[in-house]
Amino acid sequence: MSLYVGIKKELAKSSASAYLVLFANLISGFLFQTIVLRYLKPEEAGFYFTFLSIAYLLNMVLNLGVVSGLQYFLPKGKEKKAYLSTSFIYSLLSSSLIGFLIFLMNIRTPYALLACISAVNMLLAGSLLTALHLAKMFRFRTFTAFAQGFAKLGVVLLAFLGGSFNLFYAFIALFTSTFLTTILSIYKLVKENLLSLTFSKKHLIDLIKVGFPLYLVTMSESVLGWVDTFFLSLFKGNIDVARYNAVLTIIKNTFVIVIPMLAFSALPVITPLTKKQREKVDIWLFKLGILFTLFILFYFLYTSYDIINILYPKYLNAVDLLLFGLICFLPLPIAKFMMRMSIADGKTDHLTMPALLLIFFNIFLNAFLIPHFGVYGALTATGLSILIFTVGILKGHHYSFPSLRWVLRYAIILGFSLIISFNVFNETGNAFVEKLTLLIIKTVLFVLAFLILWLIASPEEDKRMAENLVKGSLTFFKNRFNK
Repeated sequence: MSLYVGIKKELAKSSASAYLVLFANLISGFLFQTIVLRYLKPEEAGFYFTFLSIAYLLNMVLNLGVVSGLQYFLPKGKEKKAYLSTSFIYSLLSSSLIGFLIFLMNIRTPYALLACISAVNMLLAGSLLTALHLAKMFRFRTFTAFAQGFAKLGVVLLAFLGGSFNLFYAFIALFTSTFLTTILSIYKLVKENLLSLTFSKKHLIDLIKVGFPLYLVTMSESVLGWVDTFFLSLFKGNIDVARYNAVLTIIKNTFVIVIPMLAFSALPVITPLTKKQREKVDIWLFKLGILFTLFILFYFLYTSYDIINILYPKYLNAVDLLLFGLICFLPLPIAKFMMRMSIADGKTDHLTMPALLLIFFNIFLNAFLIPHFGVYGALTATGLSILIFTVGILKGHHYSFPSLRWVLRYAIILGFSLIISFNVFNETGNAFVEKLTLLIIKTVLFVLAFLILWLIASPEEDKRMAENLVKGSLTFFKNRFNK
């Protein structure tokens, strides 16, 4: 017990920093992607997302687990500067090579040079932010992430004040924000005597050996996130890429919030517990993740038209695509939750095979389905890949899927919430403010209907666990500075 209590404060700082950084990236990234999709022509927006897919996929191939290996060596403290410097030099060289390749791919377009330097800074900034976190510079990493978001949105604001926002300003915003992150991160690491222009082949091999297994897991995330966009651009064109990413931006930003929110809110309850007690809480959190996933599905059944009409009115024909995509992505929060908990417990061996299967099947299914079915083929390939990955993790983990009765109970509760909300209020607006106001009313109505029905029909065990989670969190954050 004393061991768990002793690490509580440091664990809280680390998780709080990670959550705040993720929150900053989600908000700024979502707003920026929304602006790109809303104000650029579909052809230009498709070009931008194709650029991102190529940059991230090339980085996936060249990364080799070097940055992931820092997770092992930096906390140990031995030769910290040597490992961090080697990782930085390797990231600089690999991102520069990627930038040069992107320049050659787009050499006939006016955005070739901008795309090149944007790719270099974007990939280098990502590795440096990871280094800051592993070096326990939590506050500075959080500050840097928020500065990056404000810089990106600041360029967008200046573009609008100047008259219009176009693809040129999209790349300028990306370059400015990531360049700022790179400069701030290098300054801080050099100031703390953790970074120099030294490279060691021995340290590079050590980083790859340790980081490669986890690299396969992160590689699966990159494949899942960008292979579909790449194949769509290859077989169908940039307009389909834009339409696809309009849907994907909503789905991913919605589902990605669930996992860190659960982990962060549960931290005060989990930290002081024994391993046996923690497993019980983990299982309940797993059930809560499934409940949130079902909640999101039913909520979008009620509001999908309003959401797309507000964010991307030029893509109103993608409403059916959004609902189909939500069904395909249903296993994603469950898979991500189990993966994060496995990494937190140090049990990553059983993740390798599911990750390899996801990579293989995602590439194969996208290459086969997209030429025939376009955007729907991309969503189907992603959904089947996620399902394969989720089943693979379930086989190697102590989590058990909730009973069918439990799932049906909450599906019925959410179904009645949807019916009540739809019959009480189902208006649509024209002006932006009117549409936003109506969406807020619908959201509040749906949440209230669900909470009332949850209090009436949910199992007593779920109510007790929810109460303990809230009480534990409030008590912890009330007393954390006095501990």
